[in-house]
Amino acid sequence: LLSVVNMTAERCEGHFPDRTTVPLIKLCDAMHQAGAVLVGGRGYEEGEFPIALEAGPSKALARKLIRAPVRVLLSAELVEVIRGLVYVVNCKSYVDGQPVGSLDEVKYMLRSKHKLLAT
Repeated sequence: LLSVVNMTAERCEGHFPDRTTVPLIKLCDAMHQAGAVLVGGRGYEEGEFPIALEAGPSKALARKLIRAPVRVLLSAELVEVIRGLVYVVNCKSYVDGQPVGSLDEVKYMLRSKHKLLAT
């Protein structure tokens, strides 16, 4: 799955005083959402939604601070399905063709809202 997100100055406000710098947490959030969209498209039943269970390490790969506003390309790749229930996804983010962040081994399950409310 490929997606583009615009990191605006407003979206990055407050993390670094007097700088509109994109923090790693914002990249992780965007990568996580890309993974959820990828897994959510695999729903077997109507109304199933991806629930994140855990994630492996996140890494900042940029050699310098990323200034907002900027367009970020996101990629999410399904790498494994465990027992038909848990989807393992690796996510990456790029700016100007260069890798700037990764979030590996994000694990999702598909659950319906009714099943979630019943537990």
